[in-house]
Amino acid sequence: MQSLVPEFLTAVPDDLYDGLPLRYFLTPDGRFKLWHIGFDGTDDRGVVKPVGGKRSSSINMFDYLGDWVWQYTPVPETP
Repeated sequence: MQSLVPEFLTAVPDDLYDGLPLRYFLTPDGRFKLWHIGFDGTDDRGVVKPVGGKRSSSINMFDYLGDWVWQYTPVPETP
């Protein structure tokens, strides 16, 4: 993410839970994944882990563990 400074960001944002920079991964196919470690305090490398294996529409410490993840999938080009 440091490559985004200063053109797109003034600084890399810090993770709310451990104070380290947010984690960022760019895949070979042009997608990105951005995450911070979430309530369990563990860097799960961008893995979403809902409790009990069920996704929830809410993220709160009672029904969700794992990283808080934002992902981008490129929009296909129109012909």
